[in-house]
Amino acid sequence: MTDENVFDVLKNSLFYKKREWLDFFQSWCDGQTHFIREFAMPYRRVTKDLEQLYRQVMFFSAQMHNDVFLTAYSYRMMKDTERKTRRYIPDYSTAYINKVYWDLDLDAKKGTCMQDTYDDAMKMFDYFGNDCRIYFSGGKGFHVYVDLLLAITKSDLREYTIFVMDGLQLKTGDRRFLGDIARIIRLPYCPHAKTKQYMIPITREMSLKQILDDSTVFKMPVPLVKKPIVLADKWQNTSGTSYPVRHWGGSVDNPRSTTTN
Repeated sequence: MTDENVFDVLKNSLFYKKREWLDFFQSWCDGQTHFIREFAMPYRRVTKDLEQLYRQVMFFSAQMHNDVFLTAYSYRMMKDTERKTRRYIPDYSTAYINKVYWDLDLDAKKGTCMQDTYDDAMKMFDYFGNDCRIYFSGGKGFHVYVDLLLAITKSDLREYTIFVMDGLQLKTGDRRFLGDIARIIRLPYCPHAKTKQYMIPITREMSLKQILDDSTVFKMPVPLVKKPIVLADKWQNTSGTSYPVRHWGGSVDNPRSTTTN
């Protein structure tokens, strides 16, 4: 498929199926119709609602043929960084951390390949079951999400991502941005500008070949069906043996309380 064909398909879909795209964006943004995030291509610009996000994807991806990204988290407040130019950015300290994210990416310098990223993704499926969402990036690996019922802190985020990566012995987990609450992530169903493959959701039953084949064919986005978990329920030994572990999450009445068994 040529560069023009890939992005023309996306453009036609955005134009004729706007309602479906808005429904998907709303589910991707945790059901919020008004939010503060950063859209990137890769230069960042604030996006505050679904209509603005739709226009940004239409222009920067479908028309300008760029890779497009969105911050993994939404933010409660804005920050004025340059009063003269009136440039505003999100106040990253106000991030609503309601999901955990892993980037599985091959690194030829470290001797890893696409098969390694696939094997790591399958380990995540085996550990989290249906409680995780995994997407082929369209490029060199996979993105893994676990949605949370109770929000956590930045330090919790970093500690838990490391715990899972070390416990499952993931070869391809990207450690450069662990705990980064300003991280930008590729948007599903949009094409990778270099490979011309689409970022698509995958299942445990799909082979690597099937994933690579399916990523060459455009699929209409569908609203997410999220299954948020309490982090304490998955804070357990990844090898299945018993040893003292830390529990997070507390209760709905006291979500920040923690205990150690």
